[in-house]
Amino acid sequence: MGASSGSNRPVSVIIVAIYMIIIAILTLCGAVAALGLGGLTGAVSNVDLSELEGVDADEAAEAQAALAEASGMGGALVIFGVINLVIAIGLLAVGIGLFMLKGWAYMGAIVVNAIYAIVALITMFASGAGIQLLTVVFILISVVVIVLFLVDNSIKAAFGRA
Repeated sequence: MGASSGSNRPVSVIIVAIYMIIIAILTLCGAVAALGLGGLTGAVSNVDLSELEGVDADEAAEAQAALAEASGMGGALVIFGVINLVIAIGLLAVGIGLFMLKGWAYMGAIVVNAIYAIVALITMFASGAGIQLLTVVFILISVVVIVLFLVDNSIKAAFGRA
């Protein structure tokens, strides 16, 4: 399927492999942060504020309601973290597979970049934080990678698909 020597490895494959490994590391960092923050939010939401000294009942009830709302956000963060953890593992595996010119890495690069772009796009709009320039750049690069892998004959040939 794929050649194992570096003599016929296109430079574009090396660049894409490096890109995917970098994005995997960044996505992994985000996943770990989301999992940690989601777990912390869930743990803090179980605190009973009505028993604190010096806090009146109205303030305690208001704070308890805010903690309950934060608990829901914590669950969403955990889900986001798990999804991104899976994507990061996929990006890393495919990036390494591209370096080794494994046959499965060709289709893996297309699929994982498509999933990454879709999830990043959904996350960007669902977060309510607006459009983030760096996320848009990574989405565009992922789309370029997909197109490049579908149309570049040297990449296809490197993976035995010409």
